[in-house]
Amino acid sequence: MLPDPVDRPLLRIDELVGVIPGMKRTAIYDAVRRGDIPSIRVGSRLFIPNAALRRAWMLDPVELDGFSPAPPVEAELDRARRKRGAA
Repeated sequence: MLPDPVDRPLLRIDELVGVIPGMKRTAIYDAVRRGDIPSIRVGSRLFIPNAALRRAWMLDPVELDGFSPAPPVEAELDRARRKRGAA
C-alpha cells in the first residue's frame, strides 16, 4: 500500500518495489522511461510523486458530484488478498 501523499509526497524507486507485487526495480525504471509511471528528477536522483501515482493508478476514489465511478483499486486488491488467503 502506498503511504499517504501528505506524509510522503515523493517516493524512491526502491519503495515501489515493495508496494507493487512481482515488479522488479528494472521494470519500474522501464515504466518510468516509457512514461507509465510519473517521475521527477532532482539532480541525479529519481523520485515518484505519490499523489500523481495514486491518481494515475486510480487508487484514490474520484468523486464527480458525489458519484464515485469505480471503487478504488486498493479495495479490490485487499479483497483479492483476503480471498487468496482464505483459499
